[in-house]
Amino acid sequence: MIKIEKKEECCGCEVCANACPKNCIQMERDNKGFLYPKIDENRCIDCHICERVCPVAEPKVRESGGELRMYGVQNTDERVRMESTSGGAFSLIARWVLARHGIVIGAAFDNNFRVIHAAADSEEGLARFRGSKYVQSSMGEIYRKAKEWLVQGRWICFSGTPCQINGLQKFLDKPFDNLVTVDIACHGITSPKFLEKYIRYHSEKEGKQIKEILFREKYYGYGFSTMKIAFEDGSCYRAGMETDIFLRSFFMDLNTRESCHACRFKTVQRVSDFTIFDGWHAGRFQKEMEDDKGTTLCIIQSDKGNKIFDDLKDQCRFVEIPVEEGVRLDGSMILKSTVPNPQREQFFKDICVMSVPEIQNRYYPITLKRKLLSAIKPTVYKTGLFKYYMKLKEKAGGK
Repeated sequence: MIKIEKKEECCGCEVCANACPKNCIQMERDNKGFLYPKIDENRCIDCHICERVCPVAEPKVRESGGELRMYGVQNTDERVRMESTSGGAFSLIARWVLARHGIVIGAAFDNNFRVIHAAADSEEGLARFRGSKYVQSSMGEIYRKAKEWLVQGRWICFSGTPCQINGLQKFLDKPFDNLVTVDIACHGITSPKFLEKYIRYHSEKEGKQIKEILFREKYYGYGFSTMKIAFEDGSCYRAGMETDIFLRSFFMDLNTRESCHACRFKTVQRVSDFTIFDGWHAGRFQKEMEDDKGTTLCIIQSDKGNKIFDDLKDQCRFVEIPVEEGVRLDGSMILKSTVPNPQREQFFKDICVMSVPEIQNRYYPITLKRKLLSAIKPTVYKTGLFKYYMKLKEKAGGK
């Protein structure tokens, strides 16, 4: 029987609940809003399957799959690239699977803007998976469904965080030639609890129903992406990290999960076929990629991944990048765990009793300086001055 003695020992991947033959494991939220397994001991038969499939207890390691390769990738379908967080590489891989009558599985919003792992077998359904989701997704029974489809011979593209992909591999317990896995080099996963409060605040403040949420919209360009909340009447809320409290709480590590502070999956040697992340410095390796529309850095970790990418080369612009150099420039999230903010415990207490504006004022007050920066940054960005500012800042020793 799996026992969670310390919060950092569970990543909330829900593999144990999917693997339990007696369905005696339910996932329940703790007081911070994170999911943890709760076991009905009266129904447990002590088969220890839940312990064997836990990716945190014993992560699956990459088997020999040849030398790692990295590419900077830009989808040549400009609509898809603009809808994507970075360069649209995931959509290329997913489309490859759809073309084989396969199924794509990834994180998506449900009708109530809760983040769940869902499945799609069409191009229209694929759009739900584009864009970052800075919150822990609910997996439901998706591992079981994926295994059923794989056994039936369907191609599956499964995307998720490194712990979710590692958990999938442990759950399956054997390789499938018709499985393609894509992990996201994540900063960490946040609690759905604050996101729900944040969404409710904006809906009530405007008195309107929310139609769409984007955590990384490129309205002002890739380098100045913003949180976007679109309402049914066509109006929008847009704000960058300078003023948006949800984005700031994420990047300040105020609400990341405990297991993210001691992540067991921070390595270049991953069990997925592809690892994808932002390619901010791809222009150093090919000048044409510096167009402010987004580039994905893609590490290929298997022979299967290399074969798939060869099939995709005529659908993208790409440049090969030395793995060590790409990780050094843009891949800190691949190797480093998040560091918890000293105010983290108080933050979770406050979101239970304080309003969103009160939380904003306490943890990241909007000063006059920040208001001015938020107001002028779009203009500075569009004139090109922001790009030169960032280059000067980097040369001075900052990123």
